Amino acid sequence: MELRLPHNARQASSERLDEVARLTIDVVARELVEILGLKRTAAIGNVKDTRRVQEWISRDRQPQHHEALRTALQAARLIADTDGPLVAKAWFTGCNQHLNLAPPILALQSDDPETFSKVVRAAFEFASR
Repeated sequence: MELRLPHNARQASSERLDEVARLTIDVVARELVEILGLKRTAAIGNVKDTRRVQEWISRDRQPQHHEALRTALQAARLIADTDGPLVAKAWFTGCNQHLNLAPPILALQSDDPETFSKVVRAAFEFASR
């Protein structure tokens, strides 16, 4: 997929995405909470109680859905870096044409690597407009 961002913006986005793979899961959860909030982060991690998210951040408990959280952070960074956290929050809960009109927050609960790729591609496309 060709990004329509300027070269330096594409490089910065690529570096920010790659960095997510190197982060510990507590840092991933903390940054997701900063961008999306506790409730959205809990939903992505497929838990109902926001205390679980706080336990991930404090390293008292490990999430079961690491990859969904990492994918969410990649998408959240793409959008928040270009449009801010309020737009990122709205994007995660709105219908998305690339995900069969499902909101990304629900698509990430599928725990399907192909769907994760679709979420990141959709975020790239949104951020490049």
